[in-house]
Amino acid sequence: MLAAVASSTARTEVERRLSVAGLRHRFLVTVGGDEVARGKSAPDLFLLAAERLGVTPADCLVLEDSELGIRAAAAAGMTAVMIPDLIQPSAAVRELAGAVLPSLSQVLGLLRAY
Repeated sequence: MLAAVASSTARTEVERRLSVAGLRHRFLVTVGGDEVARGKSAPDLFLLAAERLGVTPADCLVLEDSELGIRAAAAAGMTAVMIPDLIQPSAAVRELAGAVLPSLSQVLGLLRAY
């Protein structure tokens, strides 16, 4: 499985945070908000991540915690799963998401179901 992080945060900060957390090696690609013209809810971040991974957007699964991120993933033609942080998604965003899960720990079960 290929994995990327696409964040509105500047790429150098994304790289730093992943390194501090000991997770950088788990992601082939990182994309930062400073690398695209438009941030979320535009699809630019996710489309650049797919391009760098060498995969089509339709083959991507996005894990997101924000409504803007779900909108961006949907605009990119990707399947999006929302794991809400503090704010529950609106009905419109629930319709855009392939699933809404209460925690990241449930993502593996969802993947196994595919």
